Amino acid sequence: MLKNIHLHVDSDEFRQHALEQQAAKEIDQRQRENLNAIQRYMPNIRNYLLADKSSSVSVLCNKHGELNIVDYQSGRVLYGEHPYEEAQEQVRYFAEYPLRVELSPLSNGEEPALRPFLDGLQSTAAETYRKSQPLPDKINVMVVLGFGLGFHVEQLIQSFQINHLIVYEPNIAYIRCSISAMQWKQTLELAKKKNTGLYLQIGKDGSELAAHIEELAANVPISDFYLFQHYPQEVFNEVSEKLATENWEMFKRWDPGSRKTLPNENYLSAWQSPTDHTQWSAEHLNLEQFTANLEALKKYFPAIHQQFKDYQPAHWTPLANTSGEVNVFHKETLMPLYGSSPIEDCLKSFEDFAEQPNKDSLILSYAGKKLNPYLHYQFVEKIQPVLEEIEEYKGELLATIKSMIIFGMGAGYQLPYIFEKYKVEKLFICEPNKDYFYASLFAIDWAKVLQIVDETDARIYLDIGDDGSNLVGDLLSQFHAVGPYILASTYFYQGYYNVALIRAIAELREQLQVIIAMGDYFDHSRYCITHTTWALENKIPFLVRNASDFLSAEMKDTPVFIVGNGPSLDSLLPLIKEHEEQVIVVSCGTALQSLHRHGITPDFHAEIEINRSTFDWAARVGDFSYLKNISLISCNGVHPDACNLYRDTFLAFKEGESASISIARIFPEHKWAMLGKSYPTVTNFAADFITTIGFRQIYLCGVDMGFVNTGHHHSKSSGYYKDDGEQLYDYSEDNDVSILVEGNLRDKVYTKFEFKIAKRMMEQAIEGRCEVYNPNDGAKIAGAQPLYPEDVFVVNNPQIKRNCLRLLKTHCFKYFDKESINHVKNTYQHSALSKELDELNELVAAEVTSTDEAAALIEKQRDLLLDSFRYNKSLIFYYFNGTVNYINSAFMRALSVKNDESRVAIFNQLHNKWRATLAEMTVSLNYDIDSFDFISSFASERRKFFYPRYLEKLGYKYEILPEEKMFLLPFSGPGRIPLPALNADLFRFIFVSKSNINTLNLEQDNQVFIFKCFDLLRESYDMFSTKRVLFLPGNFMDENCPFSNNDLHRVNIAILASTFNFAEFIIIPKIMIDPKLQCVEDFFDLSWISSFYIYDGFEFILLKKTRLITSEKMIGTGDRLSFMTEVTALDLIFREITMEEQRANKEALLKRCPELGKR
Repeated sequence: MLKNIHLHVDSDEFRQHALEQQAAKEIDQRQRENLNAIQRYMPNIRNYLLADKSSSVSVLCNKHGELNIVDYQSGRVLYGEHPYEEAQEQVRYFAEYPLRVELSPLSNGEEPALRPFLDGLQSTAAETYRKSQPLPDKINVMVVLGFGLGFHVEQLIQSFQINHLIVYEPNIAYIRCSISAMQWKQTLELAKKKNTGLYLQIGKDGSELAAHIEELAANVPISDFYLFQHYPQEVFNEVSEKLATENWEMFKRWDPGSRKTLPNENYLSAWQSPTDHTQWSAEHLNLEQFTANLEALKKYFPAIHQQFKDYQPAHWTPLANTSGEVNVFHKETLMPLYGSSPIEDCLKSFEDFAEQPNKDSLILSYAGKKLNPYLHYQFVEKIQPVLEEIEEYKGELLATIKSMIIFGMGAGYQLPYIFEKYKVEKLFICEPNKDYFYASLFAIDWAKVLQIVDETDARIYLDIGDDGSNLVGDLLSQFHAVGPYILASTYFYQGYYNVALIRAIAELREQLQVIIAMGDYFDHSRYCITHTTWALENKIPFLVRNASDFLSAEMKDTPVFIVGNGPSLDSLLPLIKEHEEQVIVVSCGTALQSLHRHGITPDFHAEIEINRSTFDWAARVGDFSYLKNISLISCNGVHPDACNLYRDTFLAFKEGESASISIARIFPEHKWAMLGKSYPTVTNFAADFITTIGFRQIYLCGVDMGFVNTGHHHSKSSGYYKDDGEQLYDYSEDNDVSILVEGNLRDKVYTKFEFKIAKRMMEQAIEGRCEVYNPNDGAKIAGAQPLYPEDVFVVNNPQIKRNCLRLLKTHCFKYFDKESINHVKNTYQHSALSKELDELNELVAAEVTSTDEAAALIEKQRDLLLDSFRYNKSLIFYYFNGTVNYINSAFMRALSVKNDESRVAIFNQLHNKWRATLAEMTVSLNYDIDSFDFISSFASERRKFFYPRYLEKLGYKYEILPEEKMFLLPFSGPGRIPLPALNADLFRFIFVSKSNINTLNLEQDNQVFIFKCFDLLRESYDMFSTKRVLFLPGNFMDENCPFSNNDLHRVNIAILASTFNFAEFIIIPKIMIDPKLQCVEDFFDLSWISSFYIYDGFEFILLKKTRLITSEKMIGTGDRLSFMTEVTALDLIFREITMEEQRANKEALLKRCPELGKR
C-alpha cells in the first residue's frame, strides 16, 4: 500500500546518495557475475537482457540500502521496504497453503480436513485453500507467476527439490532489474546441481499456461503442479482464480481476457506485503461498533444508512485479526488491501502526507498573458517568488484543515486520527468501493467522528460507490454557489493506490484548475458587474427559465449548426453554406471571420469572455455592416463595446458569476435561466444556451476540441493565420498541445488542457438532452454521434426556421423593467461600499508580529466579507471574495512553514504586497467604478480596420503650425489620412515654443498644442489647462534622446488625440528607450504627472484634472482608455530598444523624411 517513492528513500539527500554510491559498486560486480552465469547456463535469454532498455522501470536503492523496483513514471516502487525479507515470508506462507492443481479428474476419496484460512470469507477459492496441504519437499512441477527481483525464485530453488520450474514474467524490465539484485550465478549453479529445469517465459503472462503444461506432459510424466503467484497482474489474477475454482479440463477451455473487471471494485495493488491468512476471521469483527455506526448514519446520512443496513459485500470481505484490526480480502484472489497491520499502514500513509501536504494541494497561479494588466494578476505575479520560497520549506499540515478531499479511505483508520489531531472544517470523502466503506463500519468509530463534525459545525460529504465523477459535479456545484476559492486551500489525500481512482483525481484537478483560472477575482468581478449593469440599463433581454415552453415541437426540431473555429471548419464551410437557409447557424468566437470570408452570415454569434477581446476579434472582420445583420448571444458580463457592433443582443445569466449571484439574490423568485455548463470555451456556452432553449438537433461544425496537426489548430480562414496561411504567432509556444486523446474520425488526436476540460463539459451539457452530430476530425465527444461530412443529411423548411427565430427573440427573452433596475441600484449602495472598503483597508493596515495575529487577519478578512454578504447592502463581497480567498490561501501556505520566525517573516512579505494591492483596488473603485474592461487581443490588427474608418468618419482637414512643420502631414496617420470633404472642419496641431506662445489663438476648439519643453509647459499650464495638450520632450537628433521623441511621432499621436470626444487633457506618448543607457526620469517628472487623474492608452498616457466618464474612454483607434491607480517609470516605456537599434531606426526615418533632421 505504501509505495510512493519518497517513502522509500532517505529524506537526507546526502545519506541517500551515500547509500546509492555503495550499492552502485555492489551492483556493478553483481551484474558482471550474473550476465556471465546467464551466458553460460541460459544463453537464450541474454539477448532479452541486452536489448533496448528504454523503460521507466529501474532498480532503486532504498533508505535501508536494499534494492527495489521503481517505475519513475508513476513514482511508485513494486515491493515494500524490505523486498528480500518479504519474498522469503511470501514463500513461507505459500509453503503452508500452496495451490495444487491436479491434471486428472479429482478422485472420490476422502476430503481433506479443512484448515483455518480467512475464516468467514465465502468463496470457492477460499474453500480450496482451506483444503490445501503443506508443500512437500520434492515437487515435480511448479509454475510461478511473476519474477520481479527474483528473490522468491532463489528461495524456492534453495528450499525445495523442484524438477521443473516454469516462471512467467510479462515485464521484461523486471528481469533486467533482477540482474542487479538477485544472485543469478549461485541460483543457476544450484539449479543445475539439483537438476532443476528452469523455464523462463519472458514477456509472457501465463495466457498459454495450459498449452505449456500439456506440452511438458507430453514429454515427462505429470499428474499435478503447484501454482505460486508472486504479484497481482490482470492475467495472473485470472489464472490463479480459475485454477483455484475450476478443474484442469475447464481451465484448458478458458479464454484469457474474456472477463471484464470493474476497475475500482476489483483493483489490486501491484504488491502487498505478505500476511498470514490464518490470523484473519469474521469472528473478530466488532459487531457492536458496526451497529452503533449504522445508527449514526441513520441520524446524519439516512440514505447511506439505508444502503448499508443490509449490505452484502460484492468483491471484498472484511475480516479482523485478534487485535480487532480490520482488513479486506478480495474474494476471488484472496489478496488483502493492507499488510499485517491495517492501522499502521493507514496512519503511516497519512502521517507521510501530513509532513509534506503542500505538494498535493491546489495552488492558484496564472500562466497566461492576456489578463496580465488586471490588478489581481499583477498581484499574483508579485507574490509568486514568495510562494516559491515557501516551497523550499517543508510545511506541515496546518492544525486547522479548511478543506480536504480524501480519495479512497479504505477501512478508514486515518479518519479518527485526522479528527483527533486536527480541526477539520470541510471534508469530502470519495470512496468508489462500497465494500471498503462497509468494512469501515467495523473498523472505526463513525459515530464519534460524525458527532465531532456536528459539534464543531464542520461539514463532511460522503460520495460512496462511484469513481469520483459525482464528486466532481458536486464540487463544481459548490463552486457555482460559493466560489472556487476554498479549493485553493484544499488538500488532496489518496488513502490507497488505485489506477482508476488516480485518473478520476487527475480529471478533478484539471477541472478545478480551469475553474480557478477562470475564477471571479477582483477585476473579473468588477467588470462583469459593470457590464451587467449596463445591459440592464440598456434593456438587453435575458433568457427566461421556461424558454422551451414558447417553441413548438416542430420548431425545436430545427437543426442548429454550432460553428467553432477548429481546423475542421475549413472542410465544413461548404456544408454550412449549403444549409444556412434551413438551419440556425451559431458562430462562436473567432469563427466569425472564417464565415465572413466565405459569405456566410450566421443567425447568431456567440461570445463568452467579459474582456474586450470580443470587440477586437469582431472589429477585425472589417465589415461593420455585416455585423449589423447578426444577433449576438452571450452571458451577462459580455463587453458593451462588443454588443454595440451587432444588430441586437440576447443574454443569459451564467451560474456562479458574481454579477449573476448578486442579481439572483435580490430577486429570489426570478424568472431567468441560469446556465451552469457554459465554460471554459464559447462553444460550451453555445451548446448550453441552445440545449437550455430546447433545440433537439445539433451539429457541431469546427468544434474539434483537438487537432491532427498542431500547426493547424484553428480554421486557416480565421484571424489566427495570415492571408498566406502562415500562423500569426506560434500557437504551440503559448499552449501545451501535446496531450493525446481519443479521436472522433481517427484513433488519436492532439489537444490542449483547456480543450480537454471543454470536451468533458460539452459531454455533460448534451447528455440526454438532444441529438448531437460530430462531423469534425478532432476529439471524440461522448454523446455526439461521429459523422463523416458527406453523410450529413439535413431536412428542414426555411420558413419554419424563420418563424422559430422570430418567436425565439420575441418570447424567450425578457428585459428588466425600470422598477427592477432601481431595486438593484438601491440595494447595492456606493456609500456602503466605501465604508466597508475603509474597514478592509484598516484591517489589512495593521501590523502582524505573531502567528496568532496572522491567523486572526485571515479570519477577520473572511468575516468582513461574509458579514457584508449577509447584510447585502454593498458589492464588496462580490468584488473581493475571490481575491481575498486567494490571498488567504497564500497566507495559509505561509503559516504552514515550521520555523516561527520564518513563518511570520514570509507572511509579512505577502501581507505588505497585499496591503499595497488592496490600496490600488480601492482607488480604482473610488474613482473609476463604472469603467468597462480594457483588455484587448491583437489590438494592432484591429486598429488597421477601425482607425482609418474613424478618421474618415470625422473628416477633419488637418493643419500643422508653424507652417514649416506641414511637411510632416503626408507621413502621418494610419497609412494615408483620408481626404477631407470640401466643407471639412479644420483641426490644427500647433508646436508651442517660447517664441510663439503669446501669439497663439486659444479660443479655437479643434487644436492640439504640442510641447517639447517641460519647463515651458509647467510655467504656462494655467493658459492651457482647458485645452488639448501633447507633451513629448527632447529632440531625437540628440545622442541620448530616445528615437521615439521625434516630430513625426508627435504628430501621429496628435492625430490620434483629435479623435477624442473630450478636451482638457495632456497626452504623453510613451517612449522607446534603452534601459541600460537611458532613464525615463530624465525626460518626465513623475511627481508632477501623479497630480492628475491618469489613464493608459496603450502607446500613451493621458492626464486630466477631472475624471473621464465611461463614454469618453473609447477613442478613434477602437482602444478603450483605462484608469491607472499610480504611475511608474515603466508605465512610460512603450518598448525597450537598444541604442544601436535606435540609431538604425533614426537613419531609416531620416532617409524616408530628411527634413526631420533639421532643427
